[in-house]
Amino acid sequence: SLQGPGPYLVFAPDDAAFSNLRGSKAEDVLNLDLSKLVQYHIAGASAYERYLAMTPGSTIDIRTLCSDCNEVTIETLPSGKVLVNEGANAYEAVETCNGLLVLIDNVLSPSIGSVSNPPDKEEDIECSVDDPTCCDLPPPEFTCALQKQYGKCDEPWMLVGNGNGGFCKYTCGRCGRSPSSGGNDDTYDFGGYEDDYEGDTDDACRCTEDGYSGAVDTGQVGCFKLNAEVIVSMATDSGRRIGESLSQYFGKDSYEYSKFFGKYWAKEAGDWAKSNMGRSTKRICYVSDPANCGSASSSSEFIGAGWRSCD
Repeated sequence: SLQGPGPYLVFAPDDAAFSNLRGSKAEDVLNLDLSKLVQYHIAGASAYERYLAMTPGSTIDIRTLCSDCNEVTIETLPSGKVLVNEGANAYEAVETCNGLLVLIDNVLSPSIGSVSNPPDKEEDIECSVDDPTCCDLPPPEFTCALQKQYGKCDEPWMLVGNGNGGFCKYTCGRCGRSPSSGGNDDTYDFGGYEDDYEGDTDDACRCTEDGYSGAVDTGQVGCFKLNAEVIVSMATDSGRRIGESLSQYFGKDSYEYSKFFGKYWAKEAGDWAKSNMGRSTKRICYVSDPANCGSASSSSEFIGAGWRSCD
């Protein structure tokens, strides 16, 4: 499960955790499929990022690599103590080359088949119409549409998947073509949103289909959404990168610096977004030819690129 670069969030029971297994819990754990037990202690990149962004008094539920197991609940008490599934104490976090190893004093025991509304999850799985065998393997957290929107499609952990060919193959366009709106050549559907801009396929204001706006690679295809949640996620990533750089400069622990600055920027961005954006969502895209698109605004992040509203 950990052959890919990650990042992963791994809960590692210490020796005492196994020594203390007694009674019915010991029987429950010993009777479990070993692969599911191991997978239940491993979560993907989204869980890793959410764990780093936790603040005292917060609680999150994360999906693990065990697709049919219940979620893992992580609670940070006001005192700073971290509880996992209420009964395990997370007493140390060790940064590794491909994620975070969290030491706990109890073995986590999953409830197999307790994922809420599993039939709905099956209905959400999409497959290529050209190749019905090429479908979306749901990632550990969030939907394939959200992973594409967040720009995660080409990250190594998405390509590696859980050993069955990678997550979100269809949504991320690895089936020979990207998902389409169903055959209408004048309408594009990227990441679950339609781009209803009228015009020829070579129109300068068309949303880019390959990520290039002019000669600049933006990494964004079609329309994507912007809201408070997305802004906070972007700020958290930026804060963590700043923390990593500062830890290298000062020769300090990179995990602590990344965690601190990630939380700091997440809070600042969250407060700003709450005041200025509320619950609204906007859709934008980078245009294919910004120099000749009169409705495009210049990008300050990708110099030479241009964007416009999809709404």
